[in-house]
Amino acid sequence: MALEHENKDHFLVAYFGDKTFAWCDESRLKPFQIYFSHMEKQSSLDDFATAVNDVLGEVARRIELGMMCHSFTNNTCADMKHQKVENAGIREETCSPAIDSSLIASSFQPERFLEYISALA
Repeated sequence: MALEHENKDHFLVAYFGDKTFAWCDESRLKPFQIYFSHMEKQSSLDDFATAVNDVLGEVARRIELGMMCHSFTNNTCADMKHQKVENAGIREETCSPAIDSSLIASSFQPERFLEYISALA
């Protein structure tokens, strides 16, 4: 378990893809949204590509959840707002918050999203 290896003043990072974890100093962490496009191009290893795909799937799920929850009752949406965490360093059946509505609302840019989708087509 990660708590057995806890390092004071470090942050627990659970990695997508290989489901490992590490206690990282703040200086080694990079904000996901700012650095994602750069970091995704750094490796073509299968494990890394799998991790990138897992992250993209999770981001898509959270965006979808953030956009649809307002149309459901709070009780219906409550069960969907948590993600089951699967990682060797984290206790089984652990759930984490799956959505930050304020982040989705403030960062979603419909025009840019449509441009991106059009470029993919």
